Amino acid sequence: MKVLILYFSGTGNTEYVARFLQNRLAGLSIDSSLESIENIFPEKTSQYDILVIGFPVYAGTVPEFFREYLASLPAADHKGFFVFCTRAMFTGSAIHHVSDELCPKG
Repeated sequence: MKVLILYFSGTGNTEYVARFLQNRLAGLSIDSSLESIENIFPEKTSQYDILVIGFPVYAGTVPEFFREYLASLPAADHKGFFVFCTRAMFTGSAIHHVSDELCPKG
């Protein structure tokens, strides 16, 4: 099983959580790769079985460029997704936006 932890981090908080998750997975003997969306083309994500996707919440929603990146991800039939976000006070509808974007991809 190949796991990709894919994230965007503006201030470092989301990257911190992504690295924490990678360390926890390693403790469970699950190998994972860690990549910022700035360093991996969307089509390269198709080689992974599970995508762990992390992003910060900006003004109660997903950053627009992150939403565009999600839209460019290839269809992912029979893959697992896990989504997390970092935020200051509240998530607004950010998780719902990401879910709405990913569900049609399988």
